[in-house]
Amino acid sequence: MKTIAVVGTGQLGSRHLQSLGRLNEKAELFAVDPSKESLHSAKKIYDQFKTVDSPKLEPLTSIADLPKKMDLVIVACNSKERLGIIRSLISNVEKIHDLILEKILFPNLSDFDEAEKMFLSSGIRVWVNCNKRSNSTLFTDFENVYDGDGRIDFSVSGSDWGLACNSIHFLDVFAHLTKNNELTLNASLLDREILSSKRSGYVEFSGILSGSTINGDTIKIEDRRGMKLPFTMSLATSKLNWKINMKSDLYEIQDGSGLRQIPIRYQSQLSSEIADDLFTRGTCDLPSFQENSVLHKKMLVELIRHLDEIGFKDPEVQCPIT
Repeated sequence: MKTIAVVGTGQLGSRHLQSLGRLNEKAELFAVDPSKESLHSAKKIYDQFKTVDSPKLEPLTSIADLPKKMDLVIVACNSKERLGIIRSLISNVEKIHDLILEKILFPNLSDFDEAEKMFLSSGIRVWVNCNKRSNSTLFTDFENVYDGDGRIDFSVSGSDWGLACNSIHFLDVFAHLTKNNELTLNASLLDREILSSKRSGYVEFSGILSGSTINGDTIKIEDRRGMKLPFTMSLATSKLNWKINMKSDLYEIQDGSGLRQIPIRYQSQLSSEIADDLFTRGTCDLPSFQENSVLHKKMLVELIRHLDEIGFKDPEVQCPIT
């Protein structure tokens, strides 16, 4: 029987749990959060969607109460808490086979080095929940028609969509499509006004974050604050020109052959599939920590530089995004 835990039972953690209720394997399922109120809310959501075959959910207020061997742990807390939770997991759990971390991974550059050392010494396989490649067939469809000839120009635009929180998803897609995660990023066109995040203690950015590869591929990520613009993307090469509108649960794609739609699957549908893949194939479609942390750090360097230039200082961390 597999042992699985979700650490952090806020909105996203609850969706992980909801999905894990549809596992194909028998499992012991644990929810860990110091807040009994949060645990109660998460269990209420879980019970609403569970079936007769769903694992029994056991709520815990301490990582120390987890079994000593875990097949899968998902860390769904905010970025400032993440390193401390990883330390606690490694101190209290003798063996963790697979670990999935939410993004943004960490708010300090030094956190990445400490985490990597812990992962290497403990032998944990670590993945990052950047799931835009796998939550629809959109980018796989593009790969299937892109012949690798010529550069890719990728743009993302909208209003008030959370550039700091969500840009890493699109950097991950871009690096995957171009087969190059050694990106050069530029945050000089971000707005100088720092915005409050919907999560207390964190900030958001608007403006433009851009990047390129040594082969000339480009990415432009834009958040035009207060303009009420829809969320759109474009993928272009010398032979392809895809215009993409994102709706609540689907992409609308205009690719020169007409308009078509691709469904988007959300976290409450994905986590069980990821777990099943890890248990049966020994891998999954999420990027590894080693692969994705390169992009995280490149983005953080630019955002920290921008914060320094405008004189913004957080009392706790280098870059308070999550």
